[in-house]
Amino acid sequence: MTAILRAALLAVFVAASIPAPAAGQDTSTASLLRRIELLERANTDLDQRVRELEAVIKGGSTLSRDSEAVIAPIGGEVFLVDVVQEKPSVVSASPLVYPTLLRQAGIEGRVIIEAVIDTAGRAEPISIKVMSTANPGFNLSAKSYVLHALFRPARIYGRAVRVRVQIPIDFNIYAQ
Repeated sequence: MTAILRAALLAVFVAASIPAPAAGQDTSTASLLRRIELLERANTDLDQRVRELEAVIKGGSTLSRDSEAVIAPIGGEVFLVDVVQEKPSVVSASPLVYPTLLRQAGIEGRVIIEAVIDTAGRAEPISIKVMSTANPGFNLSAKSYVLHALFRPARIYGRAVRVRVQIPIDFNIYAQ
């Protein structure tokens, strides 16, 4: 994990602060030594950030403000639920509507809905998908439930982020 993190951060540092020599650019020994010096400085910075991240992973400390900027969410990224610090949870939702014909037939089951929960705590309509279902007759009701539910948004470092979640919805005749 540390090696992957180190490589990713090094790539960011190198790409952001030390451009590759362009055609016709000075490639003299002095210029190349200057570039090596910049790389070494970036590597020292990288080592410090890796140590800070390792301490956070172990629960020993918090990140400095500069380190947070490196790994904080950017723009409209969608995170997996496993990587957020605070997972989304349902705050309010309308009652689940059990399809009448399925209730009369005594059919029960579970539907797994995948959706992206936005920073306001709402499921993004275009992202709602049925991942598995006990009966296709449950799908519309399950999708509607997720679409109209209000969630506490997922958070990373206290900032609300978009997150992809799978939500199990159980249709049980006696629990309704």
